[in-house]
Amino acid sequence: MTIKESILTGAVYTPWPVSIDGINWPGARFNFYSLCTDDCKRGSGRFRCKHGLTYSQHQIGNEQLTVCGYIDDIRSFPIEQRDKFSKRIVREAHVFEWIEKIKKLKAVFSTPKTSDSNPLGALHEINRWASQINTIAQRMVMKNKEDDFSSNFDAASRDMKSLYKASTMLVDAFDFLNIYYNPSSAAFGKKRSVELYKIVDKIKIILMEAEGAAQNKKITINGPLHRYFDLYESFKIIPFCILQNAIKYSFENEITIGFVTNSRDVDLSIESSGPQITDEEKTRIFEKGYRGARSREMHHEGLGIGLYIAKIVADAHDLEIKVRSTPKNYQRSGIPVFQNTFSIKFSLDSNFQRPRR
Repeated sequence: MTIKESILTGAVYTPWPVSIDGINWPGARFNFYSLCTDDCKRGSGRFRCKHGLTYSQHQIGNEQLTVCGYIDDIRSFPIEQRDKFSKRIVREAHVFEWIEKIKKLKAVFSTPKTSDSNPLGALHEINRWASQINTIAQRMVMKNKEDDFSSNFDAASRDMKSLYKASTMLVDAFDFLNIYYNPSSAAFGKKRSVELYKIVDKIKIILMEAEGAAQNKKITINGPLHRYFDLYESFKIIPFCILQNAIKYSFENEITIGFVTNSRDVDLSIESSGPQITDEEKTRIFEKGYRGARSREMHHEGLGIGLYIAKIVADAHDLEIKVRSTPKNYQRSGIPVFQNTFSIKFSLDSNFQRPRR
């Protein structure tokens, strides 16, 4: 597994913006500097661009990783600019410490396995520890047992929110990786009767905390829906990947999750405004490695894996993810805007359980 693939899944924490072989990822602490261009990334070793920001290149296996746009010595900036750039201050020792961890992770994935074809086997203990931390964090968030998760999360401290968010994202990343390497794992374990709304609402809360707010996106749910379905643990990956995709490509701030119920089924939909998904793309966006024509035009990076994993999980549940793209008759930055909807129908068959009281 490459470092690019590891970062894309979320299994690797990137505190600073990085570039690997021309593909860019923003950092959790700060993003790429708005005035920097691709020319700023061109250099050798550790260097400064024309804006005074530091770039450092590191060879990890066959990949070249560049840590971008940080400041190792704020004294090199005029006094009047130091407040503006203070959040970009990074100690060089912390950069090398992070790089060493990436190299160790790369070594784990590169070590030949004779008895275990799944490269995640060596990380089983880490996954178990992450799950334990996440369970403890959720227990700490749910202080008031009479309130739902959303109310408890809103009342939690910023540090508590960050702990729960990080542990949840880490656990989900390991689940994501496991399905990537072993698609049959999407149907591991027994199905459990779970309330669909609560699963989707919790994912909405985590993604808003982790990504949505930073990109000025707001996710709303039209509901609630008190319906229970028998689902595998892996199901959460479907709304997670579709919502992440909507956050990345939505032109507007609003992303809407909807539930529509009739006598035969429940329809879960995720709607956002973005570039057109053509008929050809509708048949290919769930293929491994496929990226739409507009993704590069909108300078969004990715490896085309998220929706591929979502389809594996949907197939394990005998569910179909349908895609609609309807013109909204206006443009954004010269690009026609469409209402893009990903939807899934849940049949109210004999496996359906009545709402619990």
